This record gives sequence, C-alpha cells and structure tokens, in this order.
Amino acid sequence: MSDSGIERRDVLIAGAGLVGLSLAAALARDGLTVALLDRNGPPAAADPDTWDARVYAISPGSASFLSRIGAWQALSCDRIAAIESMRIVGDTGATLGFSAYELGERALAWIVEERALRAALLPAVHAPAAAWFLWLTWTNDVAKALLAAYLLQYANGNPVRFNTVRRYATYLGIAVLLAPVLSGLFGALLRHLALGHPFWPAFGQWALGDVLANLVVTPALLLWLTRAYVPLRPRLFEAIVWGIGFAFCLYFAVLSDQSVLAIYAPFPFLVWAALRLGTIGASSGRPRVSTRKTSALPLAHARLVGTLVPSAMRPQITAPNAALPMIAIW
Repeated sequence: MSDSGIERRDVLIAGAGLVGLSLAAALARDGLTVALLDRNGPPAAADPDTWDARVYAISPGSASFLSRIGAWQALSCDRIAAIESMRIVGDTGATLGFSAYELGERALAWIVEERALRAALLPAVHAPAAAWFLWLTWTNDVAKALLAAYLLQYANGNPVRFNTVRRYATYLGIAVLLAPVLSGLFGALLRHLALGHPFWPAFGQWALGDVLANLVVTPALLLWLTRAYVPLRPRLFEAIVWGIGFAFCLYFAVLSDQSVLAIYAPFPFLVWAALRLGTIGASSGRPRVSTRKTSALPLAHARLVGTLVPSAMRPQITAPNAALPMIAIW
C-alpha cells in the first residue's frame, strides 16, 4: 500500500478464466504479487452428481504444468479420462492414427471438465497457507503417530511384532485403518477450511497416503529396527540371490514399460521372500515394488507419478501388500 492509499501489485491479470487462473498461480509461486480481475464472481459449487458439458483435452505438458502449480493434485481421478489412441478418418476413406504407446507417452491427453479445472485452480491462486494450518497439520500427523503407537503397544506389546495372525490383524486395524481414517478426516477438514479443497477428495488423498505408508513402509522399518533380520543369517546366500533377482525383475519391468508386467511380475519374488525369508523378507521388498506399481497406473503420466490413483486400481495396490506378510505368518 503506497502513501496515496493505492494498493500495488507486480502483475494485473484481466480475466479469471482457466488461462488467467493458471497464470496467476504460476506467478504467485514465483514470488510475484498478482491481482486477478474478472467481471464475474467465483462460480457456485456444482452438484458432484452431475457432469459439465464443457471439457478440455489436457496434454501431458499442460498436466505437468498444472502439477507444478498444485492444481492437478486437487482433481478427482474419477472425473478424468485418458486418451490413449486417436484415429481420424477423412471423407475419402484416408485414415490417420496416433498412439500414446508409439510416442512413448502414458496418454495423448486427459479429458477434464471445465468446472473441475476451475475448482482445482482457485485454491492455487490464494495466498499461502496460514500458520495455523501448518501447525495443525503437523499436530495432526504427530497425534496420528502417537495414537497408533500407543494402541499397538497396548494391544500387541513392545516391541511390535507380526509373528501371529492376531497381531498382524491388530496392526492392520489400528495403523492401516483406524489412524489413517481419523487423520484423514481432520486433515481434509483443515484443507477444506484453509485452502478451499473439496472435503471428500481431500480425505481420500490424505487417508490413502497414510494407508499405503503404514501398509508398505512402516512394517519394514519396525522389523529392521527390532533386529528381525538376525534369524536370516543362516540363509544369507539365498537372501543375496533373492535380492539380485528381485532387482533385475524390477529393472526389466520398468524397461519394458508394460503396465501389466510392471504390476504383477515382481510378485513371485515377494511370495518367495514370504515363504523362505519370513515377514522381514516380504516387508522389505514391498516398498520398492509398490513404488513401481504406482508409477505404472494407467492414469498417471511419467512425470506425475503417484498424483492420482483411480478407484478401480486401489485394491490392486492395497490387497497384495496386506496379504503377503500373512503368507509368512502361516
């Protein structure tokens, strides 16, 4: 604010359409102060049970840009459709075809509703998150971890082990279901109040991230910290052979760029680890294979790995990871 009472900005953007909103978000992230002017106010919230007739085809480059400004992550994956091939037929019968596979892309474009893009861009142009939001988010994460640790210690004792079906099921119920759901509800409420994100999509993203972390990463950390690898010393050579074979399997799965192969090829090695190397073997291999599985999802571009997880693919991520240690326990 100057001495004359005139508020000054680095950039003035006329028009709050998709282009204006995207530009405002990008400039704000570069540290510029932006004023966005439009003759119309923000649109009213749309009915989620209806569909917008206005759609855009978002190219991989545009999707990467939207990801950098924080808008792509706010889109609901259930309202996005990938274009993987295109065939154009002329009046004389001539044809022209395009294939994302031949171009080395995950998709030629993604079809997204105009109102969904606008709703995702609006929070991105707002001011940075308030301090209370950051503090409450940190408090939420700490409280989730402390709650899960206390309940697990009370139910399974200390240290936490997965050597019986009851103990493993208790871990799944507390760390994989209860704590992520409670944390997701509170976190989604914070994002809705502070950033304007829709509540249920925010809850799904928050809770799913906690579920996968506690299902895939946390058991391996707990087992290694409690020295569960000591009984494997007599099978050290077999563990080395398994590790080399598993690494090659993941490498060639990535090299092949085939989604089905990338998702399912490593599982024989995980079953081998569960049967021969115990829970620590299966748990140690899951973080790497889950990372590759997420990157192979048919909705995410290579530069947007893990941003969106289609609902139909979520059981393929969670169910095998939950079942593999059970093999070792039995």
